Parts: sequence; structure tokens; C-alpha cells
Amino acid sequence: MTASVCFLSKYIGGQTDVIGGCVTTRTLDHWKRLKLQQLTTGSALSPFYAALLARGLKTLPLRVDKICTNADRIAQFLAKGVTEKSYHLEQFLTWMEF
Repeated sequence: MTASVCFLSKYIGGQTDVIGGCVTTRTLDHWKRLKLQQLTTGSALSPFYAALLARGLKTLPLRVDKICTNADRIAQFLAKGVTEKSYHLEQFLTWMEF
């Protein structure tokens, strides 16, 4: 079966108040088999969570644009080859325990 699983909580929801996911399939036959599984196990999204996800869709373009901008800035910084090594005290103490 060719299917793609997407977690809706992070990017679609945009908040930390919803948990959800979706599965997309390539063929109708695969979708029907998954639909049967959903109907027999009761794994459906509640109307409340659906409303929260719809709310998150409103700001999705803004959030994705910001994610891309930040990723570009990080890539430009890393392309310069500037490296700096720093230690955080908590990590250093943890290493010392081993």
C-alpha cells in the first residue's frame, strides 16, 4: 500500500492544543481499506479538534513563511563555515557522571 502519514498537530494546528493526523493514499482501493479500519476502530477526529485544526489553517501561510525565512538564515550562516564550540554546564556535568 502506498500511503503518506502526516501529523497535523505541529504545522497545521500551530498550537499545542490539538492532536491529530491524516493518511493520504494513492488509490481509492487503499483508501477504502483504511476507511474500513477507521470505521471499525472508531479512530475519527472529533468536531472540536477539527475546528481547532481549521483555526490553525488560517495562520499556516504566515508560519511556513517564517519557518522558511529562519531556515534560510541558518543555512546562510552555516555556509560561511564559521564554527564555534560551546558547552552548557548541565551537559558537561552529565558527561562527567559517565
